[in-house]
Amino acid sequence: MTRYILRRLLVLIPTWFAIGILAFFLIRLAPGDPAAIILGTEGLAGIEQVHQRLGLDRPLLIQLSGWLANAVRGDLGDSFFLGRSVSGRSSNGFP
Repeated sequence: MTRYILRRLLVLIPTWFAIGILAFFLIRLAPGDPAAIILGTEGLAGIEQVHQRLGLDRPLLIQLSGWLANAVRGDLGDSFFLGRSVSGRSSNGFP
């Protein structure tokens, strides 16, 4: 029984990894620009600053590696739309 539980736990790690990567890419492939949604139609002049603050100006693989590194530490980032930490640990600081 202990071997079974250990095997299941070892399978859990790559499964979480795969689900995390899939979720990351699905969110990035969704239509719309999170920076434009955050700023609304009135504030599109500052869109580049929001892209920099959110890290959206970096290449997708760099964003993924940063997200994975933070996720391993328990920081799942900030919600694009609510501006709050997803896990209660992030300190990105955008509105």
